[in-house]
Amino acid sequence: MDEEERRSLAYRRTGEFIYFWLRRFYAKFYIQVMPGLTGNQLFVLTLIGRHGRLTVSELAGDWGVSPSAITGVTDRLARQGLVVRRRDEGDRRLVYLELTEEGRKTVSAFLQQRQNMIARHFDRMSLSEVERMVATMEQMMVIAQDKEF
Repeated sequence: MDEEERRSLAYRRTGEFIYFWLRRFYAKFYIQVMPGLTGNQLFVLTLIGRHGRLTVSELAGDWGVSPSAITGVTDRLARQGLVVRRRDEGDRRLVYLELTEEGRKTVSAFLQQRQNMIARHFDRMSLSEVERMVATMEQMMVIAQDKEF
């Protein structure tokens, strides 16, 4: 097999791997552990939790989607009592999204459950294998942040 064929096979397998893990993670994790919340909602909650507060525009930019896509998700989160909107005292035009106490508890539970699930699966690998995988995924994150991605 020449280099071009090997590269093509590696790209195909990478796509299969990503699809498999996303589907498995969603089916086993979001649906069973966090019923009532979608993956998008958990992603938004986690981003807000990481930053403390964000505007819809900041969330949209961080996620790479339109502000209107974020508004629909955050409206549902607000109705569920997980997010509140607060106007900036210095600039009343700015509206920040912040987690409620229930939202913070949800994010904390989500992150703990995610950590437990990852540990259950990756404890089957040696530490050096996990570290190599993490290094590769970190490279993938750098590439994904490239504006041409």
